[in-house]
Amino acid sequence: MKALIFRNQSPSLSTIFVIWSLKLASGYFLNSQPPNRIFPIASKRRPRYLLPNTGILTLAMTSSPELAGKLDQKGKNDANDTLKSTSKRIILIRHGRTYANEFLATPGTRWGDPGFYDDESLADAKLSPHGVRQALELRERLLSCGPESVLDLNDIDLIAVSPLTRTIQTLQLGFGVGVDVDDGSGDGGASSEAIVSGDVPIVALPLARERLFFCSDIGEPVSSLRKSYPWIDFKSEFYEGGSDDDDGDGDKPWWYVHPEGEEFCEWRPHGEGQRYFTKGEPEHAFNERMVALYDWLEKRSEKNIVVVAHWGVFQKITGKDYDNCQIDVVRFEDFRRNGYPSH
Repeated sequence: MKALIFRNQSPSLSTIFVIWSLKLASGYFLNSQPPNRIFPIASKRRPRYLLPNTGILTLAMTSSPELAGKLDQKGKNDANDTLKSTSKRIILIRHGRTYANEFLATPGTRWGDPGFYDDESLADAKLSPHGVRQALELRERLLSCGPESVLDLNDIDLIAVSPLTRTIQTLQLGFGVGVDVDDGSGDGGASSEAIVSGDVPIVALPLARERLFFCSDIGEPVSSLRKSYPWIDFKSEFYEGGSDDDDGDGDKPWWYVHPEGEEFCEWRPHGEGQRYFTKGEPEHAFNERMVALYDWLEKRSEKNIVVVAHWGVFQKITGKDYDNCQIDVVRFEDFRRNGYPSH
């Protein structure tokens, strides 16, 4: 249960209101057992006490900013503990900046610009040098996590990664797993010392791929990915029952391909000379995939699941925008199965 703390900013007196749900009847606590901890709160008038888990309404007055700060920190720790105690948490991590991100940030080739063209050379866009630095900084932030923070690396039960190269590179550099990725420094790449247990499964999840906006959202065949990243499970979520690729499916597209013979209505900016390399993924197809992603997460038995994926995916399931290499720990129950409006 959370406490709400409000302070009077007067330098002579800080008033703290700690509000708990009221379970007080005729002056007696409804708890079957007496409180096992009592926190004294200084008061100019007379001693008051904060009794956790007793269901009382406590008004405490203190002139001690230091004590107020401690109570604030305790409130944050309690909030972290509450988040950790939920049935399932999803740790969202967006990939680092790519060459395609930088291309799309350039005037004349920005999303919706008249005369925009889709650069075929950016297919399955990789991390730019700036994106590599972001992923290395992500690693430092992850290493700073511990038992007292919302995210503890030791709690991670599963890592799911979009099969696009940029997310795999971000996972490699951020978590130190698999083959080194060249960081652009010319010294052969960054250290690949893993910061998570080798027992944590890493699965490629095509449901978490980016919505197909441009050719940068077209990936590589599974047969190629399995050779490049043997430490990732490319079987479980690509083939029924997790079986091996016995029938050549490893060369079939796992990204969106518009059904042959089906009418396509251009939903991306057009009419001012924009040119696209391939047909984009329509809203209805993307929405159906996001529902399938929600269902996949719901059915997983793991309590703490890392998902390394994309802006479009995270925006759809949370309604929020995410920066490159941003980390967000979200309670699964805060997701919407039908998602939020795309923009």
